[in-house]
Amino acid sequence: MPTPMTKRVAAQYLLKREVSALYSRSRLASHNSAHKELTPEVLLAFVEGRGKRVASVKQALDLVKKIKQLWEAFTTKKGAWDDFKKIVGVRADSLLGALKELPSKIQAFVKKGKDFLEKAGDYLVDKVPLFQIYSEARGKMPSLNAYLLKMTEYLPPKISSALKKVGKGATSLAEVLDEYVRKHPIASLAGTLASSAIFAAIWMNVTEVSWDLADILRGFLGKYTFAELLKSLPEAGVGFVLTLLFPGLPSAYLLNALLPITVALRLAWMVGQKYVSWERGSLEVHWDKIGVDPPTDFPAPS
Repeated sequence: MPTPMTKRVAAQYLLKREVSALYSRSRLASHNSAHKELTPEVLLAFVEGRGKRVASVKQALDLVKKIKQLWEAFTTKKGAWDDFKKIVGVRADSLLGALKELPSKIQAFVKKGKDFLEKAGDYLVDKVPLFQIYSEARGKMPSLNAYLLKMTEYLPPKISSALKKVGKGATSLAEVLDEYVRKHPIASLAGTLASSAIFAAIWMNVTEVSWDLADILRGFLGKYTFAELLKSLPEAGVGFVLTLLFPGLPSAYLLNALLPITVALRLAWMVGQKYVSWERGSLEVHWDKIGVDPPTDFPAPS
């Protein structure tokens, strides 16, 4: 039975072998800068910037597929690779200089995507009251969801019905964020570099994400808005973004990435109606505002 370490070693070997083979097959195809500079070391820097070890052969194969797409995208469109180098801050004007700069610059670039998302989360918590719930209630979201569902048994039918409906229309995180992005543009945090780095971080970390070559180039050249990028993500991608925006959300809970969104929206709606208040990490139900007497068998908030 292979050990985790054996699996990692096999995965790393497979990844390096396939990327080296890609370079060997393709480097004589053209004399443009992209073909010469996209060496195995440079291509693997996109993987290493993720900050996570390649843990399995399946993961290695998924990353090989992404590297091949990246190679094709940057070597197909004239000038795209040079534009990308400017975004990541490569200053060298010689092949040797570029090869020396690129690996570390690319690793730092992919890491920046995560950093920008964390800053965006801080921004949202500071500017938008709804998202304070993610910061304050993040560790309690599973129990709060069960609590709210239990609560509907004791509410008047109209309130219960409204509470159940809140959040059901949120099919992606983008649909929740759009209004706030327009009012408080997250893109202003860092502009093109932020957009490009966020795209790269998501694309390299979420294997379920798939774009065509034109969209890959568009993403790596920083031409997606934050909301537009989020709209294109599958649920696994939404989960990845949520964990970076709001660190501390229970990871097992994000198997259903949309559930934290609906919980937060329901809580926000209840707070807005003054049916409940959320203060210092605890929830208080205002039964008098709801118009019913406190049920004697209703559980205490967890």
